[in-house]
Amino acid sequence: INAEYMGINACQYGTRAEHLITASDDCTLRIWNPSDKQNQLLRTLKGHSRPVSSVAIHSNGIWFASGSWDTQLRIWEGVGADAKLISVIPTHMNAVRAVAVASTMVQTVAAASIDGRIKLFDVASKQTITSLNTKERLGRLPNPARSIAFASDRTFLASAGWDGRVKVLDLTFSPPSVRYQMWCGTPTLCVCVLPDCRHLVTGGNDGVVRVWYVAAGIG
Repeated sequence: INAEYMGINACQYGTRAEHLITASDDCTLRIWNPSDKQNQLLRTLKGHSRPVSSVAIHSNGIWFASGSWDTQLRIWEGVGADAKLISVIPTHMNAVRAVAVASTMVQTVAAASIDGRIKLFDVASKQTITSLNTKERLGRLPNPARSIAFASDRTFLASAGWDGRVKVLDLTFSPPSVRYQMWCGTPTLCVCVLPDCRHLVTGGNDGVVRVWYVAAGIG
């Protein structure tokens, strides 16, 4: 797919709808049909006023969330040509760098800001469920998460940051707390949680893919 637009910051494939969503510097999201021989562009979604930094699709394939440098979360219904905006959630944070969607019946979205905070939101009420105080500083600047991911059982949230730390945030306690920290030694750009909810995979600036075991005891 040659988007021929400004830089693409994130993309995600919806396995149920078999469509690809891209998030771009031109403040839009685009939905593609990669199974079509012409990689058909199905829809362009506008609304964010600054570059869209991240996108996350719920496992049911019915809705997805986007985060932007305009500080907003936007919730969209449909992952095809009929996609439409259904909600705007003010995060009351700085620019949103990463989003994640919990794959449970409860509609929960996590957003990580460049100011170092991570918040969980209830999609239906637009209210903050909790604010995770994971602020640490590199010199005088906050150290933001570059990527976040829920465990499928929603017992923890994993975050990966520019300082090379991978954090496991235990969601079974109130308020949530950092249960584990792993050190990559290089800026870590992405993290995902495997379906067994016991292993993480990270990728960093050094070109190395690392697999981590999360010790039993969460959940």
